[in-house]
Amino acid sequence: MQTKQEIAAYQKKWQAKNKEKIAAYQKKWQAKNKEKIAAYRKKWQAKNKEKIAACRVKRKEKTTAYQKKYQAKNKEKITAYHVKNKEKKAAYGKKYRDADKKFYEENNKKIALYIKKYLENKKTKMVLL
Repeated sequence: MQTKQEIAAYQKKWQAKNKEKIAAYQKKWQAKNKEKIAAYRKKWQAKNKEKIAACRVKRKEKTTAYQKKYQAKNKEKITAYHVKNKEKKAAYGKKYRDADKKFYEENNKKIALYIKKYLENKKTKMVLL
């Protein structure tokens, strides 16, 4: 008879050898049992609301602490990034404002004619009714 350690070692070895098979089986099972999985998750989340909230708070605290450290270390880098980004946005906006202006300059007459025809058609339809 095998000991628990021997069984665990064999299982680990087998799992390492057959990762693709296991992954394929899991995907297949998950595709078939979406409702079961959703129900289980819902049940687990309802049961562990406090735990989930605590994890969220902890994660948020970690990220804010990291951000503060990073910002304190890299002030010059961050300001340079913001300046560059501001310039980029301004150039991007100017490009599209110029394109719009050009479009309307070229097509103003066409647009005016289209509106005029539309209004004329609307009047004739009203008279017919």
